[in-house]
Amino acid sequence: MNIRIESLSVNGLGPIASIKWQFKDINLIYGRNERGKTYLAEYLLRSLFKHAQNTRDLTDSGQVIVSGLTGEITPFTPKSRKKIEDFIFSSDDGKPIDLSRLCVVKGGELSFLPYNEKSITKDVLKEYLSDQRILDGIQKEISLTIQESSWENGQIIGKKQIGPIKELNNGVQQLRKIDELLREVDEAYSLGEVKKLKSELEVINKLIKEQQQARKAYAYSLSEQFKVIESELSQIPLEDLDEVKNLQTKIEGKRDLIKDGQAELEALEPRCENYLWLKAAIEQCEKRPEAFTGKAGLISVILSIIGTLAAIVFAFLGIPFLSLGAGLVAILFVILAVLQYRSKLRSSADIAEVDRIFQEYETKFGLKARSIAALRSTFDNLSPIYYGLQKTIDQIKDHKKDLSELEKALKSKLTLLIDNEVGSEDLTKLIHNLQKKRNQLEKQCEELKGELAKTQVQPEEYISEVVETRFELITLKKYEQQKIDLEQSISGKVIMLDTLKQRVCDITADMISLDWDELIDHLRNKREEVSQSTKKVESHERYGHHNQPGD
Repeated sequence: MNIRIESLSVNGLGPIASIKWQFKDINLIYGRNERGKTYLAEYLLRSLFKHAQNTRDLTDSGQVIVSGLTGEITPFTPKSRKKIEDFIFSSDDGKPIDLSRLCVVKGGELSFLPYNEKSITKDVLKEYLSDQRILDGIQKEISLTIQESSWENGQIIGKKQIGPIKELNNGVQQLRKIDELLREVDEAYSLGEVKKLKSELEVINKLIKEQQQARKAYAYSLSEQFKVIESELSQIPLEDLDEVKNLQTKIEGKRDLIKDGQAELEALEPRCENYLWLKAAIEQCEKRPEAFTGKAGLISVILSIIGTLAAIVFAFLGIPFLSLGAGLVAILFVILAVLQYRSKLRSSADIAEVDRIFQEYETKFGLKARSIAALRSTFDNLSPIYYGLQKTIDQIKDHKKDLSELEKALKSKLTLLIDNEVGSEDLTKLIHNLQKKRNQLEKQCEELKGELAKTQVQPEEYISEVVETRFELITLKKYEQQKIDLEQSISGKVIMLDTLKQRVCDITADMISLDWDELIDHLRNKREEVSQSTKKVESHERYGHHNQPGD
């Protein structure tokens, strides 16, 4: 495969902003001086070869695409580590072969070899580029004046700007200048347009004034609404409302205490319902001590029996002294038992009452009782509970009393706040509604205050009269922006017209105070005058010169 450059792309290379070219078999790069041809040649050298002498250090973005070195295309840039020399054989001395001067030749460098052993001569160029004889024949038919001149952008460029060529070029330039002025006048000159803009400005100013008047009236209406809201707000003073809410909080607290006390009562009352009965029962038992001597009489009988048996045993054993003592003891206990029995007969009613009390105690408390001590033990256990119950009852009474006084004070305060007698309605709901109303009034006050601030109208500027126009801040801002745009447009057009008029006067030599219509006529006359003069010079050069022998 042949080695060839497929494409070239660069960005920001000297005077070249950006190019991207696809190369063919033969490629010619041409252009005016200082347009970047040398930059392109040096970019190719720096990208492709290691030994690119007398070139600048180029690092701009882009790349050179080469085919034929490998199976695929190979990109090169000035920063590439590998160059074309790395893809081909080296010379015998181990140094890479320098092909840069063979493949790319910069302007002014005509030697293929480093030491100018052979140069690219005119004959070589004739041989490769064209049949020089044909070119020479064509050149002989062109006059020296034409040869030394060039045609660029519709203008004759002579080697020396003198004589008719200078006159012709000056005429052409002046015609272009006049034509450009006439075009600008046709596009920009319109007294009616400025007048139309000023008329629109008057309309906008009127609309702005109407909006400003409407804004003042709107500000007045907002201030009046603000006064009404403030008046309503003053009827619900924050201090009074806070005091009412504080009373309500205390009332709810007292109700909670009463509720807790009632719950405690429900828990204690069942346990203390027989406390007073037990107290009375103990008192009744204490009044009947004889009812508890029955057991002592039985003991005396038993002891007397034991003493009698002992006296018999001792007598049988022949111990008379002990037998006598035991007999005396037995007689003593017999006498005591008789006396106790007689006492029991006298207190049988008390015993029956005590037995009834013990039986009822067992029913009420589910406990066995055979003595006053059992009753007293239960009584002692119940006493703290009973006294706690009484304390709770007393506290509930106090709480209810406080609650009544708080409710009375709350109703009195609410009566003053709502200016109406408070009945049996839900006071909590009433307070909630008062707070809700105050919150709404405060919110309305803030909103009105903010809206009033947006109007940027001072109180002394308020208008109390009715204005038909409705104030809209967005509309006012739109009109004000339109006014700014119109003023800028008018100012710009006036400046542009003044500048344009001065340029026309510079050509026509008129005073700038001259009327536009007359000034335009003078400019057109001037254009005709220059046009005729230019045509005359051009005709002379074209026909008079070519009729000379040898042309």
